[in-house]
Amino acid sequence: VVCGIHSPTFAFDPSYRTLLAGIPGQYVLEIVQNSGSVLLNWFRKELGDPALEGRIDPELDAAAAKVPLGAEGLITVPYWNAVQSPYWEPFARGIMVGFGSAHTRAHLYRSLMEGIAIELAENIRRVEASTGRTIRELRATGGGSRNPLWRQIFADATGKPIVVSGVDEVSAQGAAIMAMVGIGAFPDVATAAEAMTSFIDRTEPDLDAHERYGQIAKVQQKIYPKLAELFEQP
Repeated sequence: VVCGIHSPTFAFDPSYRTLLAGIPGQYVLEIVQNSGSVLLNWFRKELGDPALEGRIDPELDAAAAKVPLGAEGLITVPYWNAVQSPYWEPFARGIMVGFGSAHTRAHLYRSLMEGIAIELAENIRRVEASTGRTIRELRATGGGSRNPLWRQIFADATGKPIVVSGVDEVSAQGAAIMAMVGIGAFPDVATAAEAMTSFIDRTEPDLDAHERYGQIAKVQQKIYPKLAELFEQP
């Protein structure tokens, strides 16, 4: 999961890296999480239906949707591939806490989604605290954005509407926007972006669910700092 937040002024905080924006003199504050669709792909490949070889499993999604919010006490820290925002620690590893005999594959799968979404929510909270600005909505693209369950979990965890881009390859779209400005087709990047982008779906957060995810986040955010030194031991 990568989240770029445009900023007209320079800012710095451990929860993001600061990049130059396409608009001269402005910046992008980029949250980088080494977990997202790749983590769900890993789960489906290693613990899902072997016949699907990691591809989307509608039955697994349906089962996870029936699991109560919070996966009945199962909490995930999604650092399977180490962690960038906010710790930038190569020795970090994934953690699941709260296993019970009633938990199923669907609980694990939902907990992975929730862990990734809570992590993003907390990183966004840090950006807002660092900059003093409020993020109104999240604009999504890529494989995860096509999953209605994941979109709802992300909306609920962050408390922000999720708006889905009408284009899958937004990096190429961004390059095209810059090129159109370069050849004079548009007077500036903002005008070109407004004309060349589209959105096809919107998921609103459930504020009751958002409050409950906030309570889970208070626990989830304590787990890695308490275990971090263990990952550095040989």
